[in-house]
Amino acid sequence: MYRKLRHSLQWKLMFMITAIITIVITVIGSISYDRSIKAIDSDVVRFSNQILTQANFNLSRYMDDNEHFFQRVGTSSDFRDWSSVSNGSAYSIYKNYKSIESNFIDPYIAYHREMLAIVFYSSNGYQNIYRNPENTDYMLKTDYNMKDEMWFGKLPFSGEATRLVKVSASYVDRRGFPANIPVLTYMQKFSFGNQTGYLQFDISLLSTQAILDAIKLGATGSTFIVDGNGTVITAHDQNKVGTVVERDLQNILTQNDSGSYYDKKTKQMIVYQIIPRNGWRIVSLIPWNPQIGKTEMTSHIIYP
Repeated sequence: MYRKLRHSLQWKLMFMITAIITIVITVIGSISYDRSIKAIDSDVVRFSNQILTQANFNLSRYMDDNEHFFQRVGTSSDFRDWSSVSNGSAYSIYKNYKSIESNFIDPYIAYHREMLAIVFYSSNGYQNIYRNPENTDYMLKTDYNMKDEMWFGKLPFSGEATRLVKVSASYVDRRGFPANIPVLTYMQKFSFGNQTGYLQFDISLLSTQAILDAIKLGATGSTFIVDGNGTVITAHDQNKVGTVVERDLQNILTQNDSGSYYDKKTKQMIVYQIIPRNGWRIVSLIPWNPQIGKTEMTSHIIYP
């Protein structure tokens, strides 16, 4: 009887010790796993932010240069003189236009081949178009007229440029065939006494797409830029340019200037940063499975 009792107690003791060890190992393993996942999450977000910071720097410089150039031309005495010439003075129109070209445009396009065209229009009824000879892939159509644009009669005297992103059908390729390309247009209405001058500046967004294409975020990852309304400015997939992101994603992007969020539905890590001055956001959707802590990301940042 005594032996059976002692043998039973030994087995119970072994069972209790085994159970305790199993529980301890499970707890330690769970804690370690949770910490590992959090560490990997942190590394993914940190690495993504480093990539976006580099891309953001390039994009900010790209946008700043274009906006600065636009304002220099629009506020110049050459553009004021051009806008104020009467319609019958063909020589004065040509002279002032060539002055703008030599003083502003020629030095600028030497380093900014993404510029497609600059359109000048005066309330006196005449128009001049500068087509970038360095960009031979796409040219503004020869019959283009600024007055035909839907926004022409709606521009306010706001003192700053209005930006519009769209897939433009106003261009042809090098063979002369119609081409639909993503274009960022700056346009502004200027008042010069009794005369009004209109300035339009078209920039190819293919250069910004090259910056985004340099970011590799796994087989299904993507990076794109949206404006404050959630409209896609530029993306890996040109078909998405001009579309609006889903409301859920828009709500996430407007919570902070920058941040990260894991979307359980799509199993993607969303990392985003604001682009200074214009309020746009550069967004990366990274394929990410927190259960196995796996993602694939590489980056080869280029400079335009």
